[in-house]
Amino acid sequence: MKPNWIAFNLADGGKVGRIDIRGIIGEWWDVNDMDVSAQLREMGDVEDIDVRINSRGGEIDPAVAVFNLLRAHPAKVTVRIEGLAASAATIIAMAGDEIIMPANTLMMIHNPLSWAGGEADDLRAAADVLDTYRDAIVETYKARTGMEDDELKALMSAETWMTAREAVELGFADRVEELSGASATTALAAFASAMTIPADVLAKVSAIEAESVQPNDESEGGDPASAEASGDDAASVRAETLGMVRAVIEAAGGAGLAQHAGLWFECEDQATALACIEEARQIKALCDEHKLPALADSLIASRTPAATARSLVLQARAARDEAVGEINPQGGSPRANSGRDVSVRSIYTNLNANVR
Repeated sequence: MKPNWIAFNLADGGKVGRIDIRGIIGEWWDVNDMDVSAQLREMGDVEDIDVRINSRGGEIDPAVAVFNLLRAHPAKVTVRIEGLAASAATIIAMAGDEIIMPANTLMMIHNPLSWAGGEADDLRAAADVLDTYRDAIVETYKARTGMEDDELKALMSAETWMTAREAVELGFADRVEELSGASATTALAAFASAMTIPADVLAKVSAIEAESVQPNDESEGGDPASAEASGDDAASVRAETLGMVRAVIEAAGGAGLAQHAGLWFECEDQATALACIEEARQIKALCDEHKLPALADSLIASRTPAATARSLVLQARAARDEAVGEINPQGGSPRANSGRDVSVRSIYTNLNANVR
């Protein structure tokens, strides 16, 4: 069953609606226009809609449809980027009457991409279609930023990553939310929600981490041995904290993910860690669905983007099914090559071999 990454709440006596958009955007993925349309109908007569986004993107068509659904709604739409808005997710973000980005969040825009095969004419036609999609996306960005077509096309061709401040400067967002104590608490709550970890448990972890970096009042003029001992203590505390993070992830039902906690612990901020954990859960669910659990560890450890992971998983499944299906109809025994490699390395090699 598809994960329900779209959450729907009403607050303030039913006058404020909220939609959380997380995961991959697409008809058969986590976020699609049919679900958002149904949510908007269920909201009824609301005055404000709060849209929270943390997504690496997905398919263009559903994203454009969600954008137009939100723009057509009479309520004021406030978009808040909670971690990352990338690729197609930025299209949805542009629907906001106000777009808010905490200082530690990111936005990324790039040219549309697709898989294509066939003769030269087929590939040229596919390229033309991609250019048409690009031009449609440019219209969306231009309406928000006021930038010229050529400027936007250059940014998209370069695959432009923006900090919150850069996004505001270029017109892709309206306001940077500074990281005060209150916003740090909000980030902690979002992080806890991502792994269904009690917020108080993560608060204790954060407290231990904070204690490990407290300045030493006697650091000036102190002896090197003392400083080295302090460093050892900090390393010990960090190891203990990492152990706690692993423990709470495992206890919270993140079976099979705790071993990757070190990846998320190295993230620069909780919003980034939140995005990584969410993507890891998607990849694990995808691999479990296609009965390729061993592939999940490799994909997560290599920080493979979810969209790329999906392609690799489907290729691995196809390779496995082909191998299993190679049965001698006379004797019913597998052929010699049925034990072919379906590892991440072999799939990447196969993909690269098809690119000239």
